[in-house]
Amino acid sequence: MSDYGKHGMHAVAALSRLGREPAGASFASRVLAGGLSGSVVHHVELTGQHMVLKVTLPSEDRQLMARACREIWFYRDLATLVPVHVPHVLGFDLSETEGAVLLLAAYKPSPAPDDWTEHSYVQVAHQLGQLHARFWATTPASPLPDWLHTKPEVTQDQCLGAARLWRALGKRDDLRDALAPNLWRLENLLVSIPALKRQMPTTPATLCHGDFHADNLLRGPTGEWIWADWQEVRLGPGVEGLAFFWQRAFAAADTPPPHDAMVRAYVAGLATVDGPLISREQVDRALAWAELRSWLVDWPGYLGALSTARIARVLRRIDTLMSRLERGSHLYL
Repeated sequence: MSDYGKHGMHAVAALSRLGREPAGASFASRVLAGGLSGSVVHHVELTGQHMVLKVTLPSEDRQLMARACREIWFYRDLATLVPVHVPHVLGFDLSETEGAVLLLAAYKPSPAPDDWTEHSYVQVAHQLGQLHARFWATTPASPLPDWLHTKPEVTQDQCLGAARLWRALGKRDDLRDALAPNLWRLENLLVSIPALKRQMPTTPATLCHGDFHADNLLRGPTGEWIWADWQEVRLGPGVEGLAFFWQRAFAAADTPPPHDAMVRAYVAGLATVDGPLISREQVDRALAWAELRSWLVDWPGYLGALSTARIARVLRRIDTLMSRLERGSHLYL
């Protein structure tokens, strides 16, 4: 039996668990993502309704089921509390023996990065600020659920692993000249990151999407943004979400996204909800450090997939951020 056939059978079984028995020609399913490790996303058409079906089967990779559970628990416990639009849930089921099933309404994908307008970037950044401010004010009388965990701190092993990846990039013929002058500075900073944590600026811990980028933003019937894929939802410094969103767009688009306008919108979003007062200067400082740390630790394993020109642009950005840090810029101190 082909993999597609197996996936089709899993989709039928999953829909049956939700009381939606596929019937003949009224049912169609195609795989959108996954399939290699037990977690598969299907686009399903059933009796004329378009839906997204996520099926995660039990496997040796416990993280797959943990991520699937987090997303279902988010829709169960938090979806009505967040100040953003999320996919409409049509059904879900969790079973230790059969795995996790989540059925959502289908929406249009967001535009390609180069087709985003400044207005769209600003709108999303403002919504992100509103989301983060909403959960700063969480009190013991209205706690967040126990299953929501804090993002782990960057470890020394992670930094050493990232340093090895940077060295490997530096051996590429097309990157050697661009990386060679700064590789030693980059590695020195990398190994210092765990120790620098206490000295570096941050923002209050809050509810974070955990994987916030343009591909996880969909468009609703009236053009509203639909925030999807909550499998990495967690607690952490909200500013890291803004940094990651900007980085993904910066790496993918020909024209860099409007950084200053997005930061202004994010700060304005923070001010719409009662909670800690965070100034633009505080956000700038925390955002710069969050971005630099992410480039250094999280990105070297992915940069190799970019064009040489895109990698060179990222390297120039990293060089600018490192130089500011070394000069004791007000962005960091």
